[in-house]
Amino acid sequence: MKRVTVSPRRLAVAGALAGLAAVGSACNLQWSPYAAKVGGRVISPAQLDSALKQASSNASFRCLLQHTGTGASSLTGAGTDTYDGTFVAYVLTNLIDAAAARSVVARQGLAEPASARALARSQVEAAFSSELTSTHCGTASTKLLDQLGPLLSSSFVQLQLDEDALAAHAARVSLTPAGIAAYESAHPAETRQSCLSGVFVRTRGEADTVRAKLAAGASMSSIVTKYAPAQASSGASLGCYTAGQLTSISPAIDKAVSAAAVGSVAGPVAYQSAYVVMVVTSRPFEPVVDALNQIFTSNSRAFSSRITSEVRRTPVEVNPQYGHWSRSTTGPSLAAAGFGGRVEPNRAPSSADLLNGAALNAPSSTSGPIALGGSNGG
Repeated sequence: MKRVTVSPRRLAVAGALAGLAAVGSACNLQWSPYAAKVGGRVISPAQLDSALKQASSNASFRCLLQHTGTGASSLTGAGTDTYDGTFVAYVLTNLIDAAAARSVVARQGLAEPASARALARSQVEAAFSSELTSTHCGTASTKLLDQLGPLLSSSFVQLQLDEDALAAHAARVSLTPAGIAAYESAHPAETRQSCLSGVFVRTRGEADTVRAKLAAGASMSSIVTKYAPAQASSGASLGCYTAGQLTSISPAIDKAVSAAAVGSVAGPVAYQSAYVVMVVTSRPFEPVVDALNQIFTSNSRAFSSRITSEVRRTPVEVNPQYGHWSRSTTGPSLAAAGFGGRVEPNRAPSSADLLNGAALNAPSSTSGPIALGGSNGG
């Protein structure tokens, strides 16, 4: 069986860039005082420039961005040292979202202890690992977060931490290991796991025989050796699952496991083209980070609404060089839509409108080219 995990919503990479608001400056662009203003917070051109450089310089991360639909067919423009204007608008939208999330957390005075930051980092690492595997942009073992460098990686963790704090607040849970453990104790149906060993056989007759032998006291290792030697290398361990995860794999498996006590046999159950017979080895609570993911997912609508309200009631001003701010979150570029609005990129003029049409430095999309900071006196 394939383990089903709960992935943080924003860290399906489509929203991962939002944490870049905390990134340091790579080049101080003196010719432009701001990239965007979000209430009293200023996102500088240097921050935007640094975010663009770091987001597009890592091959695996660049691959992830292109798989998640930023709205740009390419991250770079057609000219030398330019970015695609749609990509710039996408990044800037996420910077605005992050500034709004920080404002909500700060206004509410929500605690973000060191233990919560460690959990947030684990969430980010798991999300990147899952995305790299599913998109074939890298392997699950790739430490992408570390490869992005301390400034960029810490920004991702900060965004996750802010959203965790808002989710925990909405759930009235203390964002500490003890607080999350208390949540698990109060919600055992959602957070208690069944750890299983098991054997897959081809026929119902074999499955009934295996069940009888296990019920009579035979060890799972001896059963696997005789009836499914190809599974011996795994030690017959099937992993640990909550009821919700088992249901997503097979409702029949969840029903059989739920009815079995620790140490007893569950099944046989028809699964795909085989039959599985299982033994419930233990029933611990799930790891704290998985419980936090549940809290996050269950309350994502609530805290997203808080951030959306913050964006919509806060004056947002975008430097005209990069586009303009739109309160609309509908349209073809949904991936670039933020919580309460988005940056709409400038559109490139047609060659007929130019004195020298052949000189048009058009990017890969219909938006105008944006020069890298380093080529503008940074």
